Amino acid sequence: ERRSRCNIYTTARTHIAHARFSSSFPPGSISVNSRSIPFSSNEGSEILDLDSDMYLGGLPESRQGLILPPEVWTALLNYGYVGCVRDLFIDGKSRDVRRLAEIQSAPGVSSFCTRELQKRCSSAPCANGGQCKEGWNRYICDCTGTGYLGSNCEIGG
Repeated sequence: ERRSRCNIYTTARTHIAHARFSSSFPPGSISVNSRSIPFSSNEGSEILDLDSDMYLGGLPESRQGLILPPEVWTALLNYGYVGCVRDLFIDGKSRDVRRLAEIQSAPGVSSFCTRELQKRCSSAPCANGGQCKEGWNRYICDCTGTGYLGSNCEIGG
């Protein structure tokens, strides 16, 4: 059985996430802010592999070509995780997230957690009726219903 716990910062709010993975029944549960959802995996499933690497926040470039199950389709968008992670515990042991970030020197990962106060949507970066939403040190264009794609809704569909 593997247990993970971390504090996740996605907006101005802190979310406390716990995950429990087990090869026995019940297979596991994930809870965020004390709301728990159990999940199961069929025997022999390759989706839940407790013996291989665990990626937190995105996939490294070397793994971008992987064929992923539909359950993790958002990994294909290459957005990764934007926010802060603190107090990470895996198998009951505290993990130094700051040190891991420094050792891996992954692009876009820093060992500090600050949020810029600058409003990114003030420059109206979204084209063709896309709705701009403030993100963590970035903007996100929601192109839903516009018939356009792309990070700025600039690609005709």
